[in-house]
Amino acid sequence: MRNIKRLWMLILGVSLGIALLLPLAAMGAVAGLTNPGLEAPFVPYGTYNGWNLQVANGWERFFVPDNTYKNGSRLRFFSASDWAAFNGSPVTERVEGENAQVWWSSSTKKFDAGVYQQIGGLTVGESYGFQAGILQVFETTNRTDPATGVMARRVGIDPTGGTDPESPNVVWSPLEEHATFSSGGKKYTWFWPSVGAQAQATTMTVFIRVSSKGQGSTPNSDQVWADDTFFDIAPTTTLTLTPIGATQLRAEWSGSPRPGFVPYASEAQYRRISDTTWTDLQVFDVLDSAPPTGTSATFSIVEGETYIVRARTWHERDVNGRTHQVAGPWVEAQYPPAQTGGIVAGRVLLNTEWPLGGARVQVTGAATATTSDSNGDYSLETGGGTFGITATHPSGWAAPSPVRATVAATETLPLTITLRPPDDVIRNGDFEGTLTGWQSALAASTFITENHRAGNSSLCVSGAGVITQSGVVSDMYRPVLSFWYRRTAGGGLTAEIFGSPALTPTAPLSLTAPVGKWQHAYLPLDLPGRPLTGTGSLGSVGTGSLGSFALPLYSGEVGVRFTFGGTGTVCVDEVSLGRSWGGVHTIFLPLILKG
Repeated sequence: MRNIKRLWMLILGVSLGIALLLPLAAMGAVAGLTNPGLEAPFVPYGTYNGWNLQVANGWERFFVPDNTYKNGSRLRFFSASDWAAFNGSPVTERVEGENAQVWWSSSTKKFDAGVYQQIGGLTVGESYGFQAGILQVFETTNRTDPATGVMARRVGIDPTGGTDPESPNVVWSPLEEHATFSSGGKKYTWFWPSVGAQAQATTMTVFIRVSSKGQGSTPNSDQVWADDTFFDIAPTTTLTLTPIGATQLRAEWSGSPRPGFVPYASEAQYRRISDTTWTDLQVFDVLDSAPPTGTSATFSIVEGETYIVRARTWHERDVNGRTHQVAGPWVEAQYPPAQTGGIVAGRVLLNTEWPLGGARVQVTGAATATTSDSNGDYSLETGGGTFGITATHPSGWAAPSPVRATVAATETLPLTITLRPPDDVIRNGDFEGTLTGWQSALAASTFITENHRAGNSSLCVSGAGVITQSGVVSDMYRPVLSFWYRRTAGGGLTAEIFGSPALTPTAPLSLTAPVGKWQHAYLPLDLPGRPLTGTGSLGSVGTGSLGSFALPLYSGEVGVRFTFGGTGTVCVDEVSLGRSWGGVHTIFLPLILKG
């Protein structure tokens, strides 16, 4: 691709005087990669025959032990300039700048290795793409055939920010399996694979990975160069499937470049749902003289089988006189379509009922998962049955106990998930079969395990009673009591949150929601100068000694009390007491004096 990056750029062993890339932020790209050109300084980690084993600053090396000879004992990382000097070459192979990263091993010793980098400061829910130039040489640069299948290059992204290349979270580009060779007067060398993914955390990890099967001969070596990386926002893709009779399926896709980019390419693949290997509809590699731009394909299917089709779009833009491309995330569609029932859908909310995007919502014990959008909305295709639904967020907010969901095969079940803050101080807020952590005075109580809210059980109280819990917190940002409750006719519940005796007492929250349905409620601790409004009606709040200035951080005693009453039954679950979302931001301004 850019053999496709312009064939004159790809002649092996020719050093091109291309200027170093400016930092991506200076070009308007997202802030991200450190040392995208894999330039000096290189960081040593050992020596080999008097030469430094080293990795470009900002990058870390890795190898997959099961696919690498004797735990990497024959795998070596060099700077491209040292590798040229080591072999007596007058030029340093690279794409841009003055250097590149090299790793190599004997052609008889297999390896699966590369470099990775974590990129921070990203936006959860945004789609990003990564591209890298990779050169893979099997035994020699003088091949006249591509030795297809003995080496394979690809790039990957872990949208959760993990650093394990074997993690199932990593999304990989299709394998490109042609080694450097010459044919018809052309040299096929560098290739620029790309991969896209939607960020599930504020940090993502990018990988450059090449494997060799070690099927060469002594004394040759299998060598890899990596250079010219790029990271930016990614394009979007739409995909539709239309059957043509009973034996053919037509896939149509289209892409939308982001502002500042132009369309570059599109790719598509399909597989039977029972297979793990994709069949290409159009995917390009180093042999292609131009990227594919088709927007549809038709293929044969077997009646009664289920198929998955995926497509993705690439876009490109100029950066300091050089073109770079990134691919967007794969978009998948299924034929026949997945069932429209057996779906759990709803919103992920904070303890103050604000929606939260970027939360990973998952069926307990299953691979079924999704990520909430910027409005907190999510949808899970569970099928019919009873499931536990959990949610976590990179910030540490989570719903640690699975929320119970019973859904029919033809039903879409609405389910709101409330996340708890990482500094939650309530013990046994899920009432898992006991009142451990609580002080209680209850006339009649039980722990229900059917139609409960979360975990294994919920507390239900008939008639009068009180439960309380207290503790001490330090620098808690705007403490909030959050819980779920359900009542029958005649059942009453009052919730209270307590702070230091020096505070103006927070007005109790009397709950009279409709009967028979689980409801969420929250009650903030009133702090001086910053009255907050919860689910109920709060009384007046004093301003304290600081007047109208808010004290958002609270240290001291905290407590909660639930008072049950009436002739009915009230159930409670998912009780938490912790911080509100947000925090303190201090800005220091210069002091200017006259005279």
